Amino acid sequence: AKLFHHLEYFSQLVDDPMVLFRDPFSGLTYFGGLIGGGIGVLWYASKNGINWKSMLDVGGPAMMLGYGIGRMGCHMSGDGDWGVENLAPKPGWLNWLPDWAWSYSYPNNVHGLILENPVWPTPLYEVIMALIIFGILWSIRKKFVPGVLFCIYFIFAGMERFLIEKIRVNPDQFDGVAFTQAELISMTMIVAGIAGIIYFSKIAKNKSN
Repeated sequence: AKLFHHLEYFSQLVDDPMVLFRDPFSGLTYFGGLIGGGIGVLWYASKNGINWKSMLDVGGPAMMLGYGIGRMGCHMSGDGDWGVENLAPKPGWLNWLPDWAWSYSYPNNVHGLILENPVWPTPLYEVIMALIIFGILWSIRKKFVPGVLFCIYFIFAGMERFLIEKIRVNPDQFDGVAFTQAELISMTMIVAGIAGIIYFSKIAKNKSN
């Protein structure tokens, strides 16, 4: 997860390679952990004769729940995962919503930054979306052939992150392309999830025949 963060900000790593070894608990990216952890899980399953498709299905809902819990920490600590400036007045139909859930300045954040203007509290929105997605995944966990549930998780996770990137603070280009790195990975996850559902469903159908 940390290595992925430094690959994203590669110029900083080139200027100061030792930054990779400082403060091992900062700069831990979700997608880096997902990719690295996924490879590790598949290796472990293969080595121990565990059905890797079922293992992925077990992990899908849990990872979505874990993501939501992690974003709670992001919001409460103010670690910089917030959104872009939000100077728009809160609509009247959202009067029931606390002001800090519409725009927030993250006072006393862990970086010691003073935000000139309030921003979208995107971690809070991700907590809500992650918990909803977890609930959906948990409710359908026994309805599909092995492998499909994880693919559905992939689609939901990709859609959630792609949408939140529209109001999240991030470089708006990746390798010269007018997308954030997270948006590109999110789109890849959605496509891979759809392809996986087709693949696993086809395998199960062929076996039943």
